[in-house]
Amino acid sequence: GENVPANVAQLQEQVRREGEQALRFYILFLLGFMSGLGAGHGSRFLNAKRAENVIEAIRMLQHLLKATPRGIYW
Repeated sequence: GENVPANVAQLQEQVRREGEQALRFYILFLLGFMSGLGAGHGSRFLNAKRAENVIEAIRMLQHLLKATPRGIYW
């Protein structure tokens, strides 16, 4: 599905309930998932250009509990 600020709000609530370890696990999962796209052929998806976007997204998620969902999304 499409990610929207409401999804960020849901993630914020989950992390508030489960703790920062849940956020770390989520980020690790996302990195593994993005790296695994095109499995069996190396990571065709996560090339240098797309890696910049993934790294920026992870940086934004590090501010999950300090910023608004809209601020993180946009």
